[in-house]
Amino acid sequence: MEEMDAVERAKAMEELGEKVKAMLKVLADESEMLSPYGIRTLSAKDQFFQLDSNLYRGNVYIHLNYLLLRGLKKDYVGQLEAADILY
Repeated sequence: MEEMDAVERAKAMEELGEKVKAMLKVLADESEMLSPYGIRTLSAKDQFFQLDSNLYRGNVYIHLNYLLLRGLKKDYVGQLEAADILY
């Protein structure tokens, strides 16, 4: 799939509901959920965030990224390929 340019992306974001836009904003924020390796399990701003933990306290787990992106695509494919915003 070809990438959207900035104008197309802005127009597509306007079509999404306010809750979805707020969620995508947090997910795409590198200071919160987005890391160079995928979506974190916990926000980097959370008091329990720990990168060196073996628990779900901030590390990236591929199965959780898959489920998140699958859900976005399944529920919002008619309005926007929401997962494409993140990756």
